Parts: sequence; structure tokens; C-alpha cells
Amino acid sequence: MKIQRLTSLDISILARELAALVVGQPIKEIRLDRPHVSIDCHKTSLHFCVVAGAPYLVFRQDKVSGRSWLKVIHGGRIESVEQVEFDRVIRFAIACQTGLGHARTYNLYFEFFKNGNIILTDDRRQIISALGKPGRRGEQY
Repeated sequence: MKIQRLTSLDISILARELAALVVGQPIKEIRLDRPHVSIDCHKTSLHFCVVAGAPYLVFRQDKVSGRSWLKVIHGGRIESVEQVEFDRVIRFAIACQTGLGHARTYNLYFEFFKNGNIILTDDRRQIISALGKPGRRGEQY
């Protein structure tokens, strides 16, 4: 059986559903155990994985048992969830406080292409970290 990849329309629907469920929630923790990533919010847990070249994002009760990842956005609040330019990419805008109390905004991108990826950028879209290989740290996304 061939796995059906998500289309741009599927991603649009997924982004709206995610926004209704997670906007306003703080991120408690993100755990990584390649190719699995668990994003634990206050009331919801999301699970991102790439299986047989088909990335997916679902709600789950159990957590990934891997290492803590993307600690800079732990405690940040999800401000918005939206599809990026009718593409197979969803962007989470996350508002955080620095250790000195300054406000910072980060973008967490979920790519639903063949190999899938998660990319964290700052408010200027400079790459901070990624699950796969989007480019070098500090480059524009």
C-alpha cells in the first residue's frame, strides 16, 4: 500500500485545527528521539514523525523518551499557528521571555515534504536549530 503524502489543502486544514487547539498554550517541553519529536503543551501533546518519507503530526497521550530539545522555547506561549504561503509548511509563532525578562519571538516551522523537518528561527527568520539539514545556523529560512 502506498502512503499518501499530505497536500497543501491538507496542511491548511491541519493548521486551522492546530490553531484552535494550541494557540495561547505554553510549551512545557520538547523531546527528541529521532525521527520522533514530542511537543508537550499545557493541555495538549503533539507528536511529529517521518515514516517512509511521509511526515505527520498527531495528538498523543504518551511522550517521546528522548532528550530535551529546543530548550530556548520551553515556557514560551504559542501565539499563532498558520500555513506558510499555501505550501506544505506550518509555522508556530512562539512568544518567550529571556532570562533578563526581555520579550522574544521565535518561529517553529514544520515541513511536510518527503523527508520532513522541524526548524526553529528567531524573529528575523535566522536559523537557530533544525531536526534535519535546512542550511547552516544563522542563515535565513
